[in-house]
Amino acid sequence: MKYVRPAYRDRLGRLSDAELLAYARRKYGNPYLTLVAAKEMHKIQHQYLHLGVAAAQRQVEVRAESRRQLRARLWPANPIEAQ
Repeated sequence: MKYVRPAYRDRLGRLSDAELLAYARRKYGNPYLTLVAAKEMHKIQHQYLHLGVAAAQRQVEVRAESRRQLRARLWPANPIEAQ
């Protein structure tokens, strides 16, 4: 399980009903979203927050590895090995 900053988790947990409803309607693009549905989506989002953090971290690692491989191909440390 990846670490999620407590401040972010607390901020998400402290939303009032009106703030939660406005946030969910704006995020999901549904102006008719009910408070019950918004609370359920918020609960699920809050419950699986660590998975989003893990996926973002994995994307960063994949990009860094791709960059490293590209640099190794373009500027090899030993040019004889590259041929």
